[in-house]
Amino acid sequence: DDLDGPTILLEDAIVRLDSDWGRTTLRGDGRVADGRLVSLDARLPAADYRRGDRRVSGLGGTLSLTTVGPRTRVQLDMAAASAFR
Repeated sequence: DDLDGPTILLEDAIVRLDSDWGRTTLRGDGRVADGRLVSLDARLPAADYRRGDRRVSGLGGTLSLTTVGPRTRVQLDMAAASAFR
């Protein structure tokens, strides 16, 4: 029996990622179909990050993901006000 899985809509979702550089918070919309992430449009508000003596200020941008069949297209646009080492 070949049944499709549910479609799940993500509206104004928040994703928090913790790394050595600090916490990153993405906000966006997306869709999960048959257990696969098939679309995502997210934004990363400008923020400052630090790891040891390295700093990045005002890093922000957008992330776009689209899956069609076996292919996934990802576009990441980021910009920083400044970076120091």
